[in-house]
Amino acid sequence: MSRIGRVWILLWVLGSLSAVANEEPQRTIVWDRLPIQMTLKVGQQRNLVMPKEVRVGVPDNQKDIIDVGAANGVVFLTALQSFEKIFLRVEEPETGIIYPIEISFDPNSPSNDLVIVNPAYVTKPAEKQSDEETTELVNEEDWRSRLVRFASQSIYGLDRLIEPDSEITRVDVDTLNQVDLLNTENVSSTPIKAYRGGGIYVTAFLLQNESPRTINLHLIRDIKYLWLGRVLQHTQLAPKGSDADQTILYLVSEKPIKEILHVKAKKVPPESTTSDGKATSPKRSYRHG
Repeated sequence: MSRIGRVWILLWVLGSLSAVANEEPQRTIVWDRLPIQMTLKVGQQRNLVMPKEVRVGVPDNQKDIIDVGAANGVVFLTALQSFEKIFLRVEEPETGIIYPIEISFDPNSPSNDLVIVNPAYVTKPAEKQSDEETTELVNEEDWRSRLVRFASQSIYGLDRLIEPDSEITRVDVDTLNQVDLLNTENVSSTPIKAYRGGGIYVTAFLLQNESPRTINLHLIRDIKYLWLGRVLQHTQLAPKGSDADQTILYLVSEKPIKEILHVKAKKVPPESTTSDGKATSPKRSYRHG
């Protein structure tokens, strides 16, 4: 692939990850006991980062409208079709506190995370202390975005365009064997890179369509196990053999991937390079229309 082509791919990838990176920064909401208002658009996951572990109940008549999951204090919301308005109750089992969520449909909705801060959990006195507590809540989210962005750059980018980060380290992962990660048939998943930073991990998986038909992927329904964050480069895989039969899935976790999937870690060689010293690109460069 030409240098211009690889630079274009890097720019395109970073643009598609804007919700995870810097173009759509997360929004912090201090809860005032009123319904938390948010918007969704079809097919785009949006996350609510809650102060504590929560559970969410979805009425049967809304399960075809919205897909909801909750893990590690994060509520994952994806609209499956357009709707007028939806009300959900997000409950903290530990305290019994219920956060009412009012969701409106908006085809132009942003996809940034909403970080909910409960003032009751912020130590008094102190505006300064309050700021520090809020920062701690936001920092973990910043690391999720930071790790995904770094992993994406390392896969798609030219070495000279990747900014080094002394706080992020490469983690050994078995890149030769497929793992049992998806609930979807005919899609293989293989770890290709993993990194650690801020006390958490991100692993990038190559997803490959092994069938002659188009397959649509769903971030919540099709991915096994609980994760701190999920980013899917594309939600559709073209039939095997086409230019768009692959995509990359980024999963953020508290533990190394080998402990979650019970797979053996394998020493990985340094970043592959071509004869002219440049980093090699993945197969098909993961181009997708």
